[in-house]
Amino acid sequence: ITDQCPDSEVIELSEKDVLQKPTDEIDEKTGIYIFDQFKGAAFKQIAKKEKIYIFSAKCVLAVLIDNISIEADIFHFHNLSMKNILVCFASITDQIAKERMKKLINYMGGLFSNGLKNTTTHLITEDVFSQKYYFSGERKFKIMTPQWLEKVWLLHQNFDFKLRADDKYFDKYQLPMFHKLVMTSTGIASEEKKKIMELVEKHGGEFNQTMKTAEVKILIMTPKDID
Repeated sequence: ITDQCPDSEVIELSEKDVLQKPTDEIDEKTGIYIFDQFKGAAFKQIAKKEKIYIFSAKCVLAVLIDNISIEADIFHFHNLSMKNILVCFASITDQIAKERMKKLINYMGGLFSNGLKNTTTHLITEDVFSQKYYFSGERKFKIMTPQWLEKVWLLHQNFDFKLRADDKYFDKYQLPMFHKLVMTSTGIASEEKKKIMELVEKHGGEFNQTMKTAEVKILIMTPKDID
């Protein structure tokens, strides 16, 4: 870092130094804080100040060496794997989980919006019945599970891991089209029913051969049964 910024003053602080630093001395005028990992008491102390720039060593080197621009509205950067990615949530009801995901998106250089936009790139949900899910499908936005975000974050704890969050490697975390849907059928021949069952389970659903009304969301019928 000193090689890339020869005119800058670099001061190495211990965790004890940071924790003993009066909070009124920690402001946006004190420069940039660089942490090896985004955890621990010292990091949490500095991160309480939302408008202080915090970088991981991995990220600050990428910015300096590759001359990468960063989002003006983000101050805490661990890596840039989600740069130019705009994420929206659907049917995420756990507020603690939601706030954590928002934070991880920002830590990885991405942006979050409450509503879908033309510039949205990804939807995170586990609800295939939500309006945002239907709209995202129509607009060809990538629809991902929450595990996608956690996996990207986990892998980027490795200093040498370089893949972006939208790399094909992470396609395995796309939401299956029948995710957690329970289906059944009536009037379908056994051989055809077996094929349907295999397809439903392959795409994340469950095929229930005994119709339990409380659990079944979709009933598959032949045209003549509908009439």
